Parts: sequence; structure tokens; C-alpha cells
Amino acid sequence: MTPDSDDSRAADGFELNIDLRPVDTLHAVSALRKYLEVIEEQMPIIQVIEISSLEGQQPPGSNEEEQSIFSGHVSNLEALFEDNLIPTMRYSFIVFLHTVFETNLRSLCNAIRREKNLPISLCDLRGSALDQARDYLTKIAGIAVSDYPEWTDLRTFQKVRDCIVHHYGFLDPNDIRHRRIQELAQNDPDLEINYQRRILPAANFCTRQLAHVDSFFRRLMVDIGWDV
Repeated sequence: MTPDSDDSRAADGFELNIDLRPVDTLHAVSALRKYLEVIEEQMPIIQVIEISSLEGQQPPGSNEEEQSIFSGHVSNLEALFEDNLIPTMRYSFIVFLHTVFETNLRSLCNAIRREKNLPISLCDLRGSALDQARDYLTKIAGIAVSDYPEWTDLRTFQKVRDCIVHHYGFLDPNDIRHRRIQELAQNDPDLEINYQRRILPAANFCTRQLAHVDSFFRRLMVDIGWDV
């Protein structure tokens, strides 16, 4: 090829050296961030609307007993949002986020296997999905993800998610895994345990876990050798 042809090719266009493999994972995290923003923004609005609607139904000229009964209905509605609806909304996000984390982590492990033509797959390893991924990346691919600063937080996140899925957020005092969550909550202002021994995650708890997932994947992709 002559220099003239090189110049002609350069003039016709340019080449982008962009690795598109991380796009799906990072897009999923970005979409979850927007989803969290929307649901956190809308839930208080719905709460105000519902309480205002109920207060508008207060019968005029009611006596003291009727007013007391009606005030109880308002208090019950407020408690419904604070103790059930808002926590359940955050529960759904936590489960959703963990599913995205686990699914994309397994996908990255499979991508590494294909890229490096490794003879062992995830299904050849024992343990939970996260244990399999950790062992695969550490022992087979040579990437020590358990040394990542986010890893400990994400394993804690998994414990909270498991309690939500299997016990609807209620802690069993006889379950050693639940006692561990109780200990964690004592040092985490974003993870409250209420009088019913139920987990009440604050909005910031969800935001923090999303940030951990995001930074974990970015760190992992750099170690794999992918541009992010």
C-alpha cells in the first residue's frame, strides 16, 4: 500500500479503539441508578397524596370520639408507609440490584473463560453464585477480587438481600447469620432494625450498595484488561 493510499484511507474516516464489552454491565448499573432516583422521589409524593386524600374524608362536625378514631386512621396510614410500603420498595431494589450484580458477574466470568480459552467453567466449582465467581476469578483467572475494597461490603449486602428474600426482612435471633446483620446495623446509620426486629434500609443504604457494585465492576474490568 502506497503512502497516497494511506492518506486517502485516513481522509475517508477514522478508527475508534473502543472496547464495547463493558457497555451492557455499566448500562445496567446506570439504569438502576435512574430507577432508584425515580422510586425514591415518587414514594414521598404518593404518601402525601394518600394522607391528604384521607384527611379530606374527615366528616365535618365530628365529635371528640369520632375525631380520635379518624386520627387513628391517619396514623395507621402513616405507619403503613413508614413501616411497610417504603421498606418494601427498597427491598425490591435491593433484590433487583443483587440480581443484576450476580448475573453480570457470572457473565464476566464466562467472557473471561472464552477470551482466555480456560478449560474450567463456573459450574465446575462449588458454593453459592458469588463463591463460585470469587473462586473462579481468583484461582482460575488470577484476579483476587476478594481483595477489592468493595468485596466485603458486597458480601454484607448479600446477607441483607438473603434475609429479605427468605424472611421478608425479619431477623431470627436464633439464626447466626441474622445476628451478624444485627451487629452490622449497630454500626451502620443507614440500616435500622425496628421494634419488630425487621430491617429498615435507608435510601442511602441502597445508594451505597449501587456505588459498590459500580466501582467493583469498573475495577474488575480494568484488571481483565478492558477499557471502561
